Amino acid sequence: MCKEKTLAQIGQLQSAMRDIQSAANQEQKSSMGDKYETGRAMMQQEQDKLAGQLEDATKRMRLLEQINPIQVHSVVGVGSLVITNQARYFIATSMGQLNWEGESYFIVSLASPIGQVLKEKKSGDEVIFNNRTLIIKDLA
Repeated sequence: MCKEKTLAQIGQLQSAMRDIQSAANQEQKSSMGDKYETGRAMMQQEQDKLAGQLEDATKRMRLLEQINPIQVHSVVGVGSLVITNQARYFIATSMGQLNWEGESYFIVSLASPIGQVLKEKKSGDEVIFNNRTLIIKDLA
């Protein structure tokens, strides 16, 4: 699910970058003077922003590809599925909340605040996060 979402995002970003390049090429053919320079600068800023987002998405995809989905974890680390008494977490890269097969999962990085609290914990451990006690019920 995470890979599919990331691949879709990469495709959208690449498409948006192509659209901006096409618009820039059209602008070059039909405009002159200050208007042309301002429009060109705005398109370049947008293209730079999209390029940064594409780089981030590509890094996320590389990390996701390194995760072995059948590996069972004895302690929480990258690739762990952590089931607590309050929520389900997949430790990978920060992607927010996803729903899969009727269940809600928080896709978080190990560097996130909750990732740091869960890091290297085992099934049965208790942790405190945001003044709430989380009990790790299962770890895969």
